[in-house]
Order: sequence, then C-alpha cells, then structure tokens
Amino acid sequence: MQAGRIHISGSSATAMGYALHSYLKDVVHTQVNWDNHALRLPPVLPPVPSRSTLAKASKVTYYLNICTHSYSMWAWDWIQWETHVDWMVLNGINMPLAITGQEKTWQETFKQFNVSSTGLQRFLGGAAYLAWERMGNIRGDWSPLGRLPQHFIEAQHALQLKLLSRYREFGMLPALPAFAGHVPDEMRTLYPSASMRRSDQWAGFDRNYTCVYMLDPTDLLYRAVGKAFLTTQQALYGSYTSSLYSADTYNELVPHTSDHAYLRASSSAVIESMLAADPNAIWLMQAWLFISMREYWTQDKVQAYLDGVPNDRMLVLDLYSEEAPFYAPTHNYYGKDWVFCVLHTFGGNLGLHGNLGHLASAPIAAKAQSHGTMVGLGLTMEGIFQNYVVYDLGLDMNWQATPRNVSSYVTRYVRSRYHISSPHAQDAWAALTTAVYSGHDKRNSLMTFRPHLHMLSSRPLHSANALGEPAPSVREAWRHLLDAAIAKPVLTTTDAFTHDLVDVARQGLSDRMNVYYKKFLELYQASTTTTVSMLQAQADAIVTLMRDCDRVLATHPDFLLGRWIADAKRLQASGDAPYFEFEARVQITKWSLNDILNDYARKEWAGVVRDYYVGRWQLWLQAVVDAFAAKRPVDEAATDDVLRGFERKWLYDTKVYPTHGVGDAVAVATELWTKYYAVEDALATTKTTVWSDDPAADPWLALTDM
Repeated sequence: MQAGRIHISGSSATAMGYALHSYLKDVVHTQVNWDNHALRLPPVLPPVPSRSTLAKASKVTYYLNICTHSYSMWAWDWIQWETHVDWMVLNGINMPLAITGQEKTWQETFKQFNVSSTGLQRFLGGAAYLAWERMGNIRGDWSPLGRLPQHFIEAQHALQLKLLSRYREFGMLPALPAFAGHVPDEMRTLYPSASMRRSDQWAGFDRNYTCVYMLDPTDLLYRAVGKAFLTTQQALYGSYTSSLYSADTYNELVPHTSDHAYLRASSSAVIESMLAADPNAIWLMQAWLFISMREYWTQDKVQAYLDGVPNDRMLVLDLYSEEAPFYAPTHNYYGKDWVFCVLHTFGGNLGLHGNLGHLASAPIAAKAQSHGTMVGLGLTMEGIFQNYVVYDLGLDMNWQATPRNVSSYVTRYVRSRYHISSPHAQDAWAALTTAVYSGHDKRNSLMTFRPHLHMLSSRPLHSANALGEPAPSVREAWRHLLDAAIAKPVLTTTDAFTHDLVDVARQGLSDRMNVYYKKFLELYQASTTTTVSMLQAQADAIVTLMRDCDRVLATHPDFLLGRWIADAKRLQASGDAPYFEFEARVQITKWSLNDILNDYARKEWAGVVRDYYVGRWQLWLQAVVDAFAAKRPVDEAATDDVLRGFERKWLYDTKVYPTHGVGDAVAVATELWTKYYAVEDALATTKTTVWSDDPAADPWLALTDM
C-alpha cells in the first residue's frame, strides 16, 4: 500500500481482478459471489501486511455450460449481466462462453440460403430453451401461447453487443458459437440433392420437436453454411468477435455410422468450415458427447473423431472432470489441449452436495499427468445459484500449484463470506464439510418429485443417487448457524449468512421429508395395524412440513419464485408477458409438455413449493388415504392423470408472487429447528447412536409415530 492506496499489477485485467478479490478475502475479509450479496467495506481499507505474489497454475479459466444460459440466465437484462461479468473478472475468469443472441445470427445466415421466416420460426426454440436448440436437440417452440418473439431476438442481439464489448474491455477471450450442422426442416426441400438426415429422437421427446435435420459434414453445403454463419456473425459483432468458436455436433446424439473415416471427416468438416471464415479459428468442444453416449463412443471412435482436427485447432472441455473424467481413458484427448471442468450440478437443483477434498487435489493430479495438455480449469455447471462453496474452491484451484488444505480453505471462505469471525459459523461449516461436502452423492428431496408409492425403488432417470437422509451434519450445521446469530447479531443482517441459514434449513426439511414419506409408506403397508386416522395424520404432517419449508424459503430473496417470474415478464413487449411467464413456469416444473424431463430443473423456491409441490402431494396423499379407507389398491394410473392435470393447470396460472423476502429468516429457522430437530439433537448429545431409519433403532422416529 502506498499513499493510502492498494497497488496491484498483473499480466492481465482478469489476473488483477483475481488479485483484488484475494485482497478483499484475505485482508478485508469480505467477498463477492454470484448471488450478488453485498460487500462489507470499512471506511478506510486496511493495508496489505506484506507484498503478495500470486501465480496462475494454468492459463485458461473457463466459465459456463451451454445449459447455464437457459437454466439461470435466459431472462437476464444488462444490469444483471454487467454485475455478473464483474464477478467473473474478480474470480480470474478469462474465457466465458458467449452465446447470447445466437438466434439473430441464425436468422441472417439462413436467409442467405432462402429459408423463409416461417421455416426459421419452426426451427428456433422457446425463449427458456435456446440452449437445446443451439445443440441440435430440439426444434421449434412448443408454447401454446406463441412463438419466440422477434423483439426478444433483437434484444438478445443488442445484449450480446454489450457483453462482447465488456469482455473486450477486460481482455477476455469469449467463445462464440459456430455452425455444428443442425438446419431447419425447410433446407431439405430447398436443397434436395444435399445429404442430410434427421438426428435421433432426443431424450424420448415428441418427434415434432426433436429429430433435428443434420447436414452431413461431408456435403459441400456444410462448408458453405458454416462459413456463412461465421461471416454473418463477424458482420453483426465486428471487432468484438474472437477466433474461439463453440460447436457441438453430437451432443447426446449418436452419429449414424461407426465408420472411422466418416467420423474423421465429420469433425474435419466442422473445423474446415470455421477456417474458411477465420484462418485463426479454434474449435471449443464440450466432451459431454463421449460421456453421455459411452456405449457408442468407444476409444477407437473417440480417437478417429478427434484425429479429424489438428491438435492446435481444438480445445476440449472435459466437462465433468470432478466426477466422470474422460481425459484419462483418452490419454489426454490424444494430444489435444483440454480444460479440467467442474460440472457438479444438473438443472440448477439446490441440494447441498460436493466433494471439496477431491476438488482440492484432483486438478493438481490431472495437470501432472497431462504432459502439458491440461491448459486450464473451468466451471460448467448446468445452473448457478447453488452450492457456491464448490465453485469458489474450483476457481481457487487454478491458482494452486499443490493440493489445497480443505480445512484452511473453508475457514478462510467462511471468514470472508460472513465478513466477521464467528466460531459457531466455523463449526457449522466444519460439520457440512465432513459430510455433505465430502462425497459425490447428490441430495434429492422427494417433495420436488411427482409422488407415487415406489419412490424409494423407482425414481426418475434424471434424479440423483441419494435421497438425502437426515444426516447429523445438516442438523448440527443448522444449530451452529442459529448459535452464531445469537452470539453475533450482526450476522442477521448479512445476506450471505441468512442465505446459508435458509439453505441449510431447506436441506434439513427436505431430508426430513424423505423420512416422513418412508413413515407414510410403512403405515400404508401395515394395513392390519394402521388406522385411517393414523395414515391421515402422517399425510397431514407431510403437508405441514412442506408448507413450513416454504415459509423459511420465503424469508430470503434468493429463494423466491417471484423473482424468476418477474425477470421473465420483464422481457415482454406488445402484451406477450403471458408467453414469457409460461416459459418460466414450465422450465422449472414439467420442462416440456410431456413427462420425459418432468421435475428435471426442480427448484425449492418459496411459491413453487407452496402452490405446486404441496398441491401435487396433497392430491396424491388424499388418493392414497381414500383408497386405504376403502380397502382397495391405489389406482396409480388414474392418480397420475389427476396430477398431470394439476401440473398443466399451474403452468397457465398468473398468480403474482413476492419478489422480496417476507419474515425474519432467523426467527423462522429457529422455530422450525425446534419443531423438527431439537428433540433429536438433545438425544444425540446425551448418547452416541448409529444413524438409522429403523424406528426400533432411532428414538426420534418412534416419537413421530402417529
């Protein structure tokens, strides 16, 4: 510090941004995060104790999954994006995925090939589903309330201009989109001699909205369209474009042949079409295709596909490195440069989970064996606004030459996140670190799934691998956070602290819900000893618990359905707000108009819990109780039809939800802790018990036998 000023120098703006954030964390004890919780700065900034030098372990810090743009950002305005770009800089991110506004480029490109406005409209996806249109998984907009509005396309184009300008100001290298072979149906008629075929039916979707036409990479028209796309993009965005291009030809799709020569020609056509427009082009490719379709992508096919591109013309995103690394079986992608990526979460689900210990060492080990081909670390989560600690550590690891001590990292994280020293808060995070953040199990809540009698043995394909039984660590963390609020009342006005308190309470109640369901099932199956009133009482307890969960979520703005819908409705022009609200409601519930990805992007938010999840569970619980009372089996097919009808009706609702927190987070969390966990906690402090779901072994379950 000189003359009262902090002096920072670095090799780039993003490096200096990371250095500034390190100063804020380590010296000022405050931080920024993607929830935009406020910094807490003293009137006079404290001096740096001694000169500090930071060295980046790898040159690339990559950010974003194609899906993130839809699951988290599709309705953002410039203010939200600008704030988020500042967050990127302060975390050293220098390679963001920049695909906003892509539909404008599609329109201008395909017009050159005589595709009509109607043909383009049938090709472009809905406003909340552009990620999957861009990857060739879906086509068209299934909303019954309209099609993707042109004013939205123009606004997204204008937004991309601002984003690219901002990225350039910070010296970032944004990855823009490129042509990956997916074309409108009308191209089949316009170019009957061209070789093209429909892709596979993606995820079992209605064929009217998937089976996108794929232009064969070996056809000369492929190169023409690919070149035109990049040339058009350059004209639209001028000097703001880079030479890094994202394209995914076979995302969750399988090539029509296993012929090695074809696979080489297929990838070669992608890079050649890029080079035809930009001699400096580098192809950025998500390696998710190899993971999602492992049965097809044997190592010989992977190598054949990668061999079609020169090593210096491709950068591979090893999309799920922390859990399903693909760099090892491919011998570091057969010589291609690649990025170690943290995917972690699907659909933006909120369950607390992660493996901090593994993440604190895996990138170091991966780099050591890569022979120089691992050139960076990235975050590729499908949705943000969850489990921030995992991603903060991930970003931190790109500045570490040796494995991180998780305990010391978490201590630093908690100190800067809450702006003050709090032993109780540290105890809470120690409990979380040793359990929910020490493994790869995703923690599901049954309250967010459509209920049925077989949820313990038959769950949706896209649900995770752990129901999230009430782990003692969550109970302990909840209690320690409440103790922290009592010991240091200033924490009750700290956004990040109240966020975490609500999040831990949400997890505790979600976990408890799973036990309540098991108890309900046990009572239902014990038909000779269970009375109707006993079963009804347990059903009522489930509904009460879910409503209580909604109450605590409602106290914090980060957990409100109202904000999600308000952002969507703000996009409206000329009275099309219902279209955007419908998009917002569908994505986080049914995902589409069928059941294929039902509940995939589920969110435990105030409003959706109370009105959607509770409503659905009430209908099902009553159907089961009524069947039990009548001594007949539950007609699950008929009940499912009733639930589907309820779900569809909610999609068209226009109820206005709060956009600001209501109530006192600490007071509500304290009340619910006492109601659901205090007895169990008291028992745990008087004797050592083995955690069990067996009422005979667990006193708490015996106490809740209604």
